[in-house]
Amino acid sequence: MSFCERQMNNIITPEKKLFEDEHVVSIVVPTVNGEMGVLTGHHPVIAQLTLGAIKITLSNETEQLIFIGSGYLEVNNNQATILADQAENIEDIALEQVKAARQKAEELLKTAKDQVEMDKYYQELKTQMLREQLAGIGRGQEVIRRS
Repeated sequence: MSFCERQMNNIITPEKKLFEDEHVVSIVVPTVNGEMGVLTGHHPVIAQLTLGAIKITLSNETEQLIFIGSGYLEVNNNQATILADQAENIEDIALEQVKAARQKAEELLKTAKDQVEMDKYYQELKTQMLREQLAGIGRGQEVIRRS
């Protein structure tokens, strides 16, 4: 049985249901312990997700990338559900807006008053850099790795 048969896959954020499809072959998610792939018959699991990209392969052999801030994945009875604090299709990321948000985060990081602010602004910078990278992928641009 392929992953797409009688398989319901959902990505839900506080604002909306971002993704729902029964024609999924595989899902690769960023967990706090590394990437994890999910196929049909996967054993039941709950995993904590971290900042990254969810890669969904559909039965028509197309792939979809979705940005995720953090959240949880539950797999049970051939159903995968992702509850995310923040998620968006990479095609929906406005490249110019995310560049501006990254620049703002860089400036805020330079002016941090203490370690708590520095950690907060650094996390925001990491988020915006990933969103910018994924937006570029969605527009067919070459990916530039930053260290």
